[in-house]
Amino acid sequence: LSPEQKTVMGYIDAILAKAQSLNAAGPPQSSKAVTRIGLVGHPNVGKSSLLNCLKGAKVVSVSGTPGHTKHLQTINLGDDVVLYDCPGLVFPYAHLPRGLQVVCGLYPVAQCSSPYESVQWLCERLPLEKLLHLEKPDYYDAEDDWSSWMVSE
Repeated sequence: LSPEQKTVMGYIDAILAKAQSLNAAGPPQSSKAVTRIGLVGHPNVGKSSLLNCLKGAKVVSVSGTPGHTKHLQTINLGDDVVLYDCPGLVFPYAHLPRGLQVVCGLYPVAQCSSPYESVQWLCERLPLEKLLHLEKPDYYDAEDDWSSWMVSE
């Protein structure tokens, strides 16, 4: 793991340990200040899944489609910790090609008028046919160059 991944994993481990201790300890015996933790970030990176993991049960809906969380969701984790699950934040990426935005999950595929742009963007940079061990269908000539359409088929 890279140093950045180790740091992130350390934070996640600490949050999970706190969540487990809160679940095991039950309600606090004295009144304390409430700790509030907000989960914010890009769409479809696992914010809702992390919240479910911390709670130890499915308390919020998750989906593989970016933009599933539509509004702020509040989950109590013990009496002194509240978790907030926020919709993904998407900032304009005018300087990035639309194909790259889709590949990175920054732009919903469902809103693309031409989803092949994203496949084409990848095909121009990676030998997808080799990476995916693709074979050309019989109805293409063997000498034809690979296209985003062929890769998508």
